[in-house]
Amino acid sequence: MKLKLASLGLLALAPLAAQAELVEMQDTEMAGVAGQGFTFNFNATFDESIFGLDVYKNVYAYKLGATDWELGQDTEVSNPVADGRYFSRTTSIGNDGGEKYVYRYRAWGRN
Repeated sequence: MKLKLASLGLLALAPLAAQAELVEMQDTEMAGVAGQGFTFNFNATFDESIFGLDVYKNVYAYKLGATDWELGQDTEVSNPVADGRYFSRTTSIGNDGGEKYVYRYRAWGRN
C-alpha cells in the first residue's frame, strides 16, 4: 500500500519537474516571432464590348488576418451608343476587425 502511494506521489510530481522555465523576451526578439496566419489577394477583371454593350465584371477576394477579409464582385453593363442606359451591381461580404458585414448596391439609369 505504501509503495502504491509513493508511486502515485512521484507521478503527481513528474509534470512539475518537466516544466520549462519561462524566459523573458526583448522587443527586438518579439518582432521576429510570426503567427500561423496567412494572407492572400485575388482579383479577376473582365472589361470588353459585346454586341455594342460595354460589360465590366470584377471578382475579388482578400485576407489580411483572421478578422480582416472580404469577398465581392462588381458588375456594370452600359449602352454608350443608343441612349446611355446602364446597370451596375456591387455585392461583398466580409469581416472587418471582427465586425461582419454584407454590402449590396444596385443602380440603373441613363448617363
